Amino acid sequence: MMERSYMLDTQYATQKSFGGKAVVEVWRNNLGLDYELFSYGTHVATVFGNGLDGTYQLELEDTWSYSNTTVRHVREFIQQFGWKRMTKAEIGELYGKTVCRKYL
Repeated sequence: MMERSYMLDTQYATQKSFGGKAVVEVWRNNLGLDYELFSYGTHVATVFGNGLDGTYQLELEDTWSYSNTTVRHVREFIQQFGWKRMTKAEIGELYGKTVCRKYL
């Protein structure tokens, strides 16, 4: 069940905003909340929250690198969940892998 949606704000990026082009939908699952990132209306990444073990799991869609702006959206999104700032190549290394980190 969808809890809410919001425009991704810029906490780490240099620009003032993403102009409404990056939207996050928050969904409730059995273990916590999932956060789905949409860039220009296309689903590009999900962070799954697990309330049992206190971790986030990142999953990138094959559309994550569609444009330089989409990469900026993904970079900001994952930084807000505690991953370090990464280059496009470093983010690409995460594609197709299960990547977890503890809640902040």
